[in-house]
Amino acid sequence: VLNSLSKTSGFSLQDLLVLDNYGETPVHSAISNAQIECVEILMKGMKTDFDARVWLEWVRQIKDDKGNNILMQLVRYTDIKYNLSAKSCLISTTSSATFRLLLLHLDLVKEQQCFDLLLDENNDGDNILCIAAKMGQIHEIKALTEICIQGTKRSVANRCGRRRRESGEVEARVSPLQWANETRSVLFDSIGASPRKRRRLMEKLASCGVSALDFYYESDDRLRNWLDSARRSVRHLEMISTNKPVPLSFVQQCRPETAVSRKQQLTAQAADLKIAFEQQHHARGGPEICCRDSYKAWKSCINGAGKGSKRVQRDIKAILRGTSRMSPLVEVRMLCDPTHPCVVTAKDPLALQFGLFARSDISSGTILCEYTGQIVREECHFDRESEYTVQLHALDKYTEAKEGPYGNAFILDAERFFNEGALLNDLRYSEEVDGINHRRQNAEYVEVLFNGWPHLLVGCAMTTKAGEELTVDYGPAYWEKQANIAKERKIREQEEELTRLRRELMNTRKSMAFQEDCV
Repeated sequence: VLNSLSKTSGFSLQDLLVLDNYGETPVHSAISNAQIECVEILMKGMKTDFDARVWLEWVRQIKDDKGNNILMQLVRYTDIKYNLSAKSCLISTTSSATFRLLLLHLDLVKEQQCFDLLLDENNDGDNILCIAAKMGQIHEIKALTEICIQGTKRSVANRCGRRRRESGEVEARVSPLQWANETRSVLFDSIGASPRKRRRLMEKLASCGVSALDFYYESDDRLRNWLDSARRSVRHLEMISTNKPVPLSFVQQCRPETAVSRKQQLTAQAADLKIAFEQQHHARGGPEICCRDSYKAWKSCINGAGKGSKRVQRDIKAILRGTSRMSPLVEVRMLCDPTHPCVVTAKDPLALQFGLFARSDISSGTILCEYTGQIVREECHFDRESEYTVQLHALDKYTEAKEGPYGNAFILDAERFFNEGALLNDLRYSEEVDGINHRRQNAEYVEVLFNGWPHLLVGCAMTTKAGEELTVDYGPAYWEKQANIAKERKIREQEEELTRLRRELMNTRKSMAFQEDCV
């Protein structure tokens, strides 16, 4: 009957949005009652007339009264056909038709690049990974994290669910790791408990949104089996939720069309200009290293008149001559804290974010690395939305002298060629209390002339302890530019949406006209 119904011309999405007395749609009811073949028939029927992206949009829109879409329902009931015996209670994912159907949908998500579907939240504020963590399901957690991190270098593990009070108000955001720990704690207390206490613990789990697992509470053996799965879930989430050092090659894989560069990359025009700068410098007989302009805190130290100047000059020469790639005192880490400003404000909510951290204690005045990139003419960058452009004062002065104050200066861009210096973050909006910004910037950009040619270095501005993140001030010009870029992007998106709506309206009018002709 369902097979014939899915092929009828009048069958539409609205037919699948009807709720029964239990608050479930037909698809949700089929999944909760282990009638997976019904969902498969429906899915195949839709794919004959629509593409996979349309079906995924249906998966997003078909929700029960609790706001769970089809993917969330599959995660909640993937254990329903596991091969569980009374003695060993071994889990077999191959015997679960629901789990295979979940993997099929995740493959479609990866194929169609519809990763926003994994961020959808139900009425309790939980995304799909939070639901899997609540229920302690290691196989589902591994499938979700692997498709995001290993397959696409993206992560859903840092997206938190919202814990709600009984009054319905949002209490706090809870990470999947916290949910998995809570489930493990309740399961541990349930083993060997009296039926009355076990019932009370079941109600506690149900209040957190953990349901459809009454089967496990029938015996201690099944509870131990579930507890083992919950333990492995916690270990897996801990592994992907910790700030571990990562090599630049991993960062480069996460950023297509980029390359790691340990020195400046010059366009042909910039290369000719560098030769002219060096010839002019040698003709004047100036020092090999010099710091000028607005870097007063570093000026005496780099020019050889301050305390520790010999050490600083030695470090600069080692970095710019290529004998030392970067300071061994710093390392790159992946940002896994869901409350980190860079994670919260990221354009792509699933993109991996990185930062530069102190590997050991760093004293003030230490030169860490060079901010590398490509020296390009600003006019070539006019239409690009790069977030890694930096102006160099020496080149700005040259352009102003040659072309006037409105000339197209040379800029340093680390979007295509980058190193560790491009991973420094500005936590400008991270710690504002009563309108006052209390952020602590422990690093600075310092422009240095090496044989007359400008280089941008990263220096430690204050004593930094091991494990602390190194942050800088991008400057007001950067934030002004990003605000303009965001504004232009929003206008473009609105125009695209308006064009799409006009196209849909035109198609609707044509369809109505055709139906009137048929009548």
